[in-house]
Amino acid sequence: MRFADGEIITTPKIIYWIGLPPHLTQEDILDVLKNDLLIIPCDAHLTSFHNLKKTAHKRTVFFFNIDYIIKENSIKRKHIKPFAGHLSEFLAALAPAKSFIYGMKNRDLLQSIFNLKNISLHTDSFSEKHVLVDSIHNTSDTLFMKHPEKEITIREAYRLFLLPLKYKIKIRIGEQEQLLNSYINDLSLNGINFILTNPDTTGKIQLNTELTLHLYLYKTIIRINSSFVSRINPDRVEIGVRYDINDRKTISEDHGNILSTLMYEWFKQAVRQLSG
Repeated sequence: MRFADGEIITTPKIIYWIGLPPHLTQEDILDVLKNDLLIIPCDAHLTSFHNLKKTAHKRTVFFFNIDYIIKENSIKRKHIKPFAGHLSEFLAALAPAKSFIYGMKNRDLLQSIFNLKNISLHTDSFSEKHVLVDSIHNTSDTLFMKHPEKEITIREAYRLFLLPLKYKIKIRIGEQEQLLNSYINDLSLNGINFILTNPDTTGKIQLNTELTLHLYLYKTIIRINSSFVSRINPDRVEIGVRYDINDRKTISEDHGNILSTLMYEWFKQAVRQLSG
């Protein structure tokens, strides 16, 4: 996916969720993002559903909270049957194999109608806070397995490709005090690719060299205490590094949260721009 102004290219797996669990926190969403899943909350009103058709592709799945949808659209009990009929028509045309529809109320009535379109209605597997994140991963993994794609490496998983020469990064090699200047080419929550401003400095960096990084993103400076060189492209003067965002020796909790939040907001902005 390419953001309209050319600043961001994103390739995460995406969950469009209509009716987020109220106990799903921002911290939970960021934890899920660290495992290549981007959650996008969606409007539950029927007038907004047509926008979902623009988002369907091989790296998207849909979660529908039927109880929440009925409530948000103020559907009275006597109108649930015709409402469910229209909804089942929409779901069947959208992506039934990549949709998880769940709810606890009016199950017999809803399931009898959904059965006509071979759509399953599941129980609410997201109500337990202590297993919420695991339930999200397990459910989405099942949906994505129905449409497998080639194996994706860590580098290919999800990344932000930024405008050239816009976001600076300063590098310290090991315990040395010498700082190398460069610009971020792309980054994820487990790695960064940057371009050195001075080609002559490429030789100072070898594979598995430990680097300390200072990222200058907008008005924020993020420090990564420990990263390791995983790829070198001398022709393009590019260096790729890997790090563990969950390791507090690698990056402080505050800086890790800032980076995760920044990337999540960037991803959301790109996806919403693409979906209109």
